[in-house]
Amino acid sequence: MGRDKAERRRYVRFTPSQPIPVRFEVVDAELEEGGDAVADAGSADSVNVSKGGMFLEVPRMSPELLEDLLAGKKMLSLLVEAPQLDRPLRALARVMWVEGASEGRESTYGVGVSFVKVSAEGEFNDFMIDNLLDE
Repeated sequence: MGRDKAERRRYVRFTPSQPIPVRFEVVDAELEEGGDAVADAGSADSVNVSKGGMFLEVPRMSPELLEDLLAGKKMLSLLVEAPQLDRPLRALARVMWVEGASEGRESTYGVGVSFVKVSAEGEFNDFMIDNLLDE
């Protein structure tokens, strides 16, 4: 599945020197306020992030759950725990695409998400600006 994301990206991506730890819960998309975890929960690493979304390396999930995420029936409620943040950042994110396993990443999927809602958005913007300028 060829993706030419360069033309579709609205924001510059930041690649941190260390992966950013992220905890997630899979929530029903109809409960956009972050409702109950419905199918899965776990930990992931973000290997790049922008103001509009992030790329996550997540543990393997069932094909049915991946279908629901890609179809927009389910979303990810994220807790971003970057050491540079004063407090964890909460975000609701829609899964935009999924990459299968690749060499060196046999037990995870690559997942591109788009933020629907971000708590403490000002602090997140400051984090992005500080880190983009430092890199």
